[in-house]
Amino acid sequence: MFTKKQIIFFILLFPLYLLIDYLTNYNSIVERTMLIVIAITSFSIIVYNNVKKQ
Repeated sequence: MFTKKQIIFFILLFPLYLLIDYLTNYNSIVERTMLIVIAITSFSIIVYNNVKKQ
């Protein structure tokens, strides 16, 4: 089961993804994908660190 913290993080991840998508609208698909991958990766690290602390 997910903890409350994890669920909140996943809920926050979606608007973050949409924001990146919106801000990089004018860029190529490759650049946009790279930015999204970087954002999700850094986000996953934050989630992992928070889960580890519990």
